[in-house]
Amino acid sequence: MVKTAVDAACVFPLFGKLAESVCHFSVLGSILGFTFGPFGATMARMTSIRLLKHEAVPDCGSFEVRFSDRRPSRFFYWDDESSRRMRPDQMTSEQALEQAKAFARSERDR
Repeated sequence: MVKTAVDAACVFPLFGKLAESVCHFSVLGSILGFTFGPFGATMARMTSIRLLKHEAVPDCGSFEVRFSDRRPSRFFYWDDESSRRMRPDQMTSEQALEQAKAFARSERDR
């Protein structure tokens, strides 16, 4: 089994520098969290989760929990002006932020 660049150079003497660079790439990739398969490198469970605030109208908007692995985003809608709320169960910005954070934490810890 090839574990270092020296091993690669010994196993593949004809390839020399090519084997060395491939081996260095795989060692660096394993340190950074990449896994190597037959179809190239993929990230090993390093999904970032971002919390974005959208506020087109003052005191009204949503918090978006966005995932980097192309899962659909989840939105938490809020309105701080009680006279404009379309539904009685709509949240304030503080409630929506707390629910969005709780959801993001639960998805991160999965």
